[in-house]
Amino acid sequence: PEIYFGDTNYGPEIDIWSLGCIMGQFWTGYPLFQGRTDIDHLRIITNLCGSIPENTYPVNKKLTYYHIYKDSLALLDGQSRKISGILRVIAKDEDAILLFDQCIKYNQAERITAYNGLNHLFFTKTLPSPGKLLEKLLTLESSNNFPLC
Repeated sequence: PEIYFGDTNYGPEIDIWSLGCIMGQFWTGYPLFQGRTDIDHLRIITNLCGSIPENTYPVNKKLTYYHIYKDSLALLDGQSRKISGILRVIAKDEDAILLFDQCIKYNQAERITAYNGLNHLFFTKTLPSPGKLLEKLLTLESSNNFPLC
């Protein structure tokens, strides 16, 4: 979101936000924050991620586009964060949701780093062996008489 406010002094944190967007798109099949205009895009972000606290971007007042969006977004004050609850129903993987939450933070300094993201439980937890997954599929297939192919 910082780019909409004209911030040109950004780093890898913007890529972490993008990672969260891609994760959400994997689960839903659609872009999470698809808008037709910049302000529409920000409204969708605000509706799903909650109001943007004014102190999140303390330099906003100096940024090029801050004055353009400030009044429009003020109408959305008081919005709560809904996105995690929505995705929790779809993703059904609490570790994935926790990683997503750490990527989609308004404050760049609070976003997870790439290093910490790669060491997150979502990527490091032990998964069932492929053999056990295949056994489950075969059991399911034989009990329901569904062909595998």
